[in-house]
Amino acid sequence: MSIGSKIRTLRMKKGLTQRQFGVLLGFNEKNADVRVAHYESDLREPREDMLKRIAEILCVNIEYLSPDTGTAIGKIQALFEMEDEGALHPEMVNGDPVLSFRGQSDELLAMQILMCKWIEKAEQLRNGEITQEEYDQWRYQFPK
Repeated sequence: MSIGSKIRTLRMKKGLTQRQFGVLLGFNEKNADVRVAHYESDLREPREDMLKRIAEILCVNIEYLSPDTGTAIGKIQALFEMEDEGALHPEMVNGDPVLSFRGQSDELLAMQILMCKWIEKAEQLRNGEITQEEYDQWRYQFPK
């Protein structure tokens, strides 16, 4: 989900129009809706200071809007996004955290197929059928 899509979804959950939200962000009432529309349609990406204001008004962590997947929090935020889309379901199985895919969308079915390919390759590595180098080469060229 893009930053703009997230902003739109969160704004709507708050019951704010684009104009109302734009005014809260400090834009002139005449063009506040246009400025917000540009963000929501991804025509413009908010600068860092604006992103902070957006996150504050929408009561979310800035990492939710723009996750840094190089950090643990950013990675979890990316998984939360997949949960929001209905693609991912966290649960405990035998005392271990497990992420499962459920649903019927084309994208979700494609994710399940790709995950199965990944699991198959990881098992080949664990069983000594392929080397770490072969596994890494497969991952770096994925989805070939």
